[in-house]
Amino acid sequence: MDKHYYLHRISHEDYVSYGLLNDGFLTIGWEFFSDKDVLTAAREGDIDKFNKITAGCARSRWSMWYFAKMNVGDTIVVPLYGGKFSAFRVVEVAKSVSELEKEVPNIKVAWGNNILTWKDNRIYDGTDSHCVDIGFFVKVEPIVENVQRSYVGSRFVSRMKIRTTTADITDIKDLCIYIFAFGNNVSGKNLTFFDHFICIENRLICFSPCLFGMMIIYIHFCFRNVFYI
Repeated sequence: MDKHYYLHRISHEDYVSYGLLNDGFLTIGWEFFSDKDVLTAAREGDIDKFNKITAGCARSRWSMWYFAKMNVGDTIVVPLYGGKFSAFRVVEVAKSVSELEKEVPNIKVAWGNNILTWKDNRIYDGTDSHCVDIGFFVKVEPIVENVQRSYVGSRFVSRMKIRTTTADITDIKDLCIYIFAFGNNVSGKNLTFFDHFICIENRLICFSPCLFGMMIIYIHFCFRNVFYI
């Protein structure tokens, strides 16, 4: 089975979702549907069943469809606050939040002092006693973490700006592969001139969008074996 690449944006219940991501679990909202048959409908490609279950909901419900479609080995790009992004590999397929308690019995927030507890297989915020709107999760492992978006080309960055919560971005998977290789090369350090270049499969790749444009043209003219992102 071909591997897919997805983009998944965290914004809803972010103080909880970021904390769970630190523990290796990527989440999505829609807690109301966590005990419905949404995941099965999406995995089977049964649009009629999916529409029946989610009838009356906004178009954003299709984020659940893509979230459920994520298979083991697929890649997920996650835009982060502070102009950064990370990428993760799917370890286990999506499950209902009701199965998360055994994985993370003690949930901690990413920031703030809110106290989270489990009740009836749901996450509750003890600060105001509301049920946290997290319905599903995917177990993931990091590929590259906390890379500055300014380090990579505009085509990749523009894709991260799409407004949907979850989307299939397999059409730029080759670009993603190079970006992740670059991210692993520079993550956590200040860039030097040579950090803007990396060699993959006998091709010299440059990730700077403009500063080294003339250098790229020169190298391409000399060696005719340069890939530019």
